[in-house]
Amino acid sequence: METVFSLSTLFSILARIINVFYLICFIRIILSWFPSIMYSNFGRFISQICDPYLNIFRSLKLQFAGLDFSPAIALGVLYIVQVV
Repeated sequence: METVFSLSTLFSILARIINVFYLICFIRIILSWFPSIMYSNFGRFISQICDPYLNIFRSLKLQFAGLDFSPAIALGVLYIVQVV
């Protein structure tokens, strides 16, 4: 017997995956404030997962007055994609 996923089930699974990725990216952003942890094996592992996505927004040059808003925009986009 075949298992058929409904469209709502598929969207629910995708929303959960995006939620987990959101959490991992949030952890990555917080870890950037702690260089000793950021350069640990755990920090490098998290960076490998999140940096390709975060680099998309870093390339937009969203730095104003010495503050980088690209992580906030990246998380906001993930949130919007998850909710929609």
